[in-house]
Amino acid sequence: MKALIISALMAVAGFMAAFNSFRLMAQISCLRASPNLYLISPSMDLVVILACLFAAWLLANSQKNIFAFNYFGTRFYGRSRTDQGYITTKWLVAIFPVLPIRSYIVEQLVSQVNPSDIEFQRDPAHSLEGYVYLPQVIRTALISYGTIFWIWWCLWLMLNSNCLKVAF
Repeated sequence: MKALIISALMAVAGFMAAFNSFRLMAQISCLRASPNLYLISPSMDLVVILACLFAAWLLANSQKNIFAFNYFGTRFYGRSRTDQGYITTKWLVAIFPVLPIRSYIVEQLVSQVNPSDIEFQRDPAHSLEGYVYLPQVIRTALISYGTIFWIWWCLWLMLNSNCLKVAF
């Protein structure tokens, strides 16, 4: 149940953020758009987005597993090898990784002398003491936010292509 609530909160936050992003794009482009294109009001839209992200982060922080419904929810990103297994980070996702929650060390399967005897760990993921593995979080955030910015910039260029032709 908690996983579905997280997915719903991320879907609401993602929809409102995308809507306001497109509204902002229309305002700073050469398109004529109504200045009253808000779902609620400018400040309340931001408050609702931040409240949804905060509530989803709190719920996901106490959630043991990951769950994403149509790319909204929680997922693991990154894989850095260590002696104990590998480090991965659980993220809140709304199609792209949005906020890091916690990094985990996931242990590899331990094999006995006989290759057919494989011992599984009961709880294979242990959280890191430092909460998040910063190099992995920075790399994932740069890729995610860079992709979002690149898509937004390409859309802005397409919307303004006629205005740019007139200016030059």
